[in-house]
Amino acid sequence: MKAALQPLNINGQELSQLLLLAGGKPGAVSPLQGLFSEDDAAMRIQPGGVLEKSDWLDGQGQQGISSLSVQARLAMRALQHPKTSVQLVLGDLQEILVTEMYSAGGFQDDELVIFTERKAENRYVIRPGVSPGQVSDALLEHLMIGPRLDGLEFALPLPSKAALVFCCVLDWIHTLRLLSKLQNDRQISFAFTPQALWQRAMEIQMGDDLMWLSALLPYLFPNLEFTVSEEKISGLLDELAGMGYLDKRNDDLYYPNDFVISLADALVPMLSFGSCAIRQMEEELTGFHLAFVVGVGTNLVLEAAPGTDGQHWLQLTAVNGIELSKLLFRIGLPEDSEIEETPIQEEMAPVKEEMAPAREEKTPVSAEKQRFCTKCGAAMRPGVKFCTKCGHQQSERGG
Repeated sequence: MKAALQPLNINGQELSQLLLLAGGKPGAVSPLQGLFSEDDAAMRIQPGGVLEKSDWLDGQGQQGISSLSVQARLAMRALQHPKTSVQLVLGDLQEILVTEMYSAGGFQDDELVIFTERKAENRYVIRPGVSPGQVSDALLEHLMIGPRLDGLEFALPLPSKAALVFCCVLDWIHTLRLLSKLQNDRQISFAFTPQALWQRAMEIQMGDDLMWLSALLPYLFPNLEFTVSEEKISGLLDELAGMGYLDKRNDDLYYPNDFVISLADALVPMLSFGSCAIRQMEEELTGFHLAFVVGVGTNLVLEAAPGTDGQHWLQLTAVNGIELSKLLFRIGLPEDSEIEETPIQEEMAPVKEEMAPAREEKTPVSAEKQRFCTKCGAAMRPGVKFCTKCGHQQSERGG
């Protein structure tokens, strides 16, 4: 394995020089789109500064101007014409860090390139040679605050809009908990009208408070549509009531059941959160996307997947610390690695299982029945729903 190129921390002029040496224009989905100008005078001068002293340049080209090394050209190709993008989000009560990575191929060892634009400083950071294992390690270090062996364990699927309203209900419960403490009121009624829930959700979103689940969900899943109008919220609450998570009384009030109240107490406020999205650039919503919320009493894993009904669904699964660490470890495995898979839903009692959308039963995959991606042909690990090389969703997936 070749040594990785050193990271670059360059200014706008040096970035223009780097683009000129790489040749060609950035594609439509490139993070460099809009930063390239053929009329920029900086591109017609000899590279200098940080770029000249780096290991990105190799030999002399035409008119005595240095040329890029082979590895540097591969790194620039990943930024100019990416086929795969990876978004890593790490957040807690103090700060939020978003890292964007790109690859000209797939989610493979040492192929990811980080590109960070610091507009206020007119600086650009390029870090090549990042591996899936480093992405997994970052998640493990951030989310594993300590093994959590007890707490809620469940698995439930919800359409994305219903999932957003479900999180609004969790926020509502926590809001009333806070108000009761301030007012020294021990008698709490969690009943709400659609208008009251909508008003509280708007207050949270207008405040851009990402420490609330209803504001955090669209942030962790930016490619999914989570907008809910005031007119539609009553219908979505009725949908949750039909699934058994809310009770609706004759006075048009909704009451969360004991499970929803316990989940709110276990999750909100959260200790930390994160997400990992591996997206195929050619197909906007094709890819692998997991989000994680670590609460005081449980770990919530959210997986986005398109359903057979045309909607996008979120699979919400609460796991203990051991299961969470296994899942985070698997994210860092290259596609040709093998590991004994244990589904995160195994040995859990699904909540209101009879209300969940119908899914096809899956049989364990043995060594004699190796799975391959139906689009690119890459070998796939058992239980994986999306190809880690091209991001294509496998055809056996249900709604």
